[in-house]
Amino acid sequence: MTTDLNTLFRLTKAEIEPAGKVYKTIKPELIPFISYPYEWCFSQLKDAALATLDIRRRSLDFGMSLKDCSAYNIQFTKRRSVLIDTLSFERYREGQPWIAYRQFCQHFPTYICTPRAKSTSLIKPWTELLTR
Repeated sequence: MTTDLNTLFRLTKAEIEPAGKVYKTIKPELIPFISYPYEWCFSQLKDAALATLDIRRRSLDFGMSLKDCSAYNIQFTKRRSVLIDTLSFERYREGQPWIAYRQFCQHFPTYICTPRAKSTSLIKPWTELLTR
């Protein structure tokens, strides 16, 4: 999945000057309609999961990592999945495992598989599909 960074983050520079040790002050784009993962169809869940993994991968290029991978951190605007929780980033420490992996696995495969199956046996193939 190749995604333009502008589709992952809808931010603009705030009109106020940062104070203290702040690098930049950002202003998120207003999302007119908030939806929830339990309301999304399969393709939206898949897009949100893949966007989350793409954001995680790209954040490593900047020495950062996602510390929070809640499905609720993604919203859809203009038919694209967008990360809305900019506080989910932390500095990456070399050799440290991905702290948010557990939460990712709890949220995305659970939402995708639970309503459609009485067994969690679908979670393993889904996780393998996402990590290809």
